Amino acid sequence: MPRNGSGTMSLTATSVAPAVSGTLIESADFNTTMQDIVDALTQSISKDGQTIITGDIDFDGNQLILDTDGDTTITADTDDRIDFRIGGADILSLNSTGILDANKNEILQFTTTASAVNDLTIANAATGNNPSITVSGLNATGIDILSGSIDEAKGADIASATTTDIGAATGNFVDITGTTTITGLGTVKAGTKRTVQFDGSLTLTYNATSLILPGNVDIVTQAGDVAEFISLGSGNWLCTNYQNDSVGPTSKGALVYHSANQSIATSTYVHLAFDTEDEDTDSIHDTVTNNQRLTVPSGVTKIKLHAQVLWAANATGYREVRMSKNDETTTPTGVVGLAEVREEATSSGGVSHNISTPPITVAANDYFTLAVFQNSGGALNVVNSGIGHKTYFAMEIIA
Repeated sequence: MPRNGSGTMSLTATSVAPAVSGTLIESADFNTTMQDIVDALTQSISKDGQTIITGDIDFDGNQLILDTDGDTTITADTDDRIDFRIGGADILSLNSTGILDANKNEILQFTTTASAVNDLTIANAATGNNPSITVSGLNATGIDILSGSIDEAKGADIASATTTDIGAATGNFVDITGTTTITGLGTVKAGTKRTVQFDGSLTLTYNATSLILPGNVDIVTQAGDVAEFISLGSGNWLCTNYQNDSVGPTSKGALVYHSANQSIATSTYVHLAFDTEDEDTDSIHDTVTNNQRLTVPSGVTKIKLHAQVLWAANATGYREVRMSKNDETTTPTGVVGLAEVREEATSSGGVSHNISTPPITVAANDYFTLAVFQNSGGALNVVNSGIGHKTYFAMEIIA
C-alpha cells in the first residue's frame, strides 16, 4: 500500500522489503513495491505547480510561507481565525464575525440577521470613534451605488447654543431644539453635509466667513424650517438651501406706517414719520427714535424700496413723493435709482402714489426716508386710517 489514511507510507512485507541478503527477490513482489512507490509519488505535490489538488490539506496550525525569506505567511494557529503576516508582523486577520486589525480589534463586522439579510457594519472597537471609508488611487472618484438606496438613521436632537455643533451630530439629519441665537456650527472636515430642522424660533447670525447664509443676512427661524449646510472646514459653514415652513421663500425687510393722519404744510418737503411696524425682521426701523428712517442693517448690500402715499382730497396744486437717501433736509436731493413722482391734483378726490425702486446697492447704516410735498395753499393730510387707506414705506432685502 502506498499510504495509509494518515498519509504515512509503509512497504508491505515481501521478498523485496525487508530485503534479506542471499534471498531470491520475486518479480511479482518487486513490481508491486515499485508500483506502490510510483503511486505515492503521484499523490505528492510537485514543486513546479503541475499537481492539481484533489483533496483537503490539513495544515494543523502551521504556516503557509509565501516569500523567499519566510516572513510573509498565512496561518491559522489560533482556532477559528486566519492571520495574514507581512514582514514578520501581523497585518490583518479574519474570524467568523469580521475583519480584525493588527491589534486584533474589529474594523469590519459581518452580521447575519434572522431574516438572512447580510448587513455590513464599520466599527472601531479600539477607540469607539466613528470610522471613515476612504476611496483613493487611480480613477477612484467615489463609491458607485448601482441599484438600491442608502438608508440613513436620523441623528439625536441637538439643543441650540452659541456654537451648535452639528459637525458632531449622530446622523446627517437632526432637529435643533431651543431658541438660543446661533453664531457657529462646530468644526468638522470640509465637505461634510448636514440637514437640520428647527423646532422653534431662533436667530442664525450671518458671518461672511464662518456662517454664510442666503441673502448674506441673519435668519430668524420658525418651527418646521429646514436648512442644508456644508462644511468649508476650520469651523466655517455655508447654507446651501433654506426652506421656510410657510409657503414661499424666506423674506427679510420692514414695512411701516403711521397710526394716524399726518398734516403736511404747504410748499415744503416733509419726511414722513412712521410709528407702527407691520414687519421688521432686522431692526431696520425704530418706532420712536428717527422713526422716519429705514436703515440698512449690517451685511446687506442690495435692497428694494416700496411706498404708498395717499392724499386727502383737494383740487389745488400738485402732489410729490420723493425717496431720499441719507438726506433729511427740507430740499432732499434726488438719487439715481430712487423713485420720485409728481401728479397734479384733481377735483374728483385725493391723489394716491404707489412707487418702487429697482435693486439698489447699499452699505450698512445707509438710511432712507420718504419725503412728500404739496402746494395746495394750506395744510393737507397724508391719509393713514382705514383698511386699505394707509400710507406705508417698506424696505425689501435682496442680498
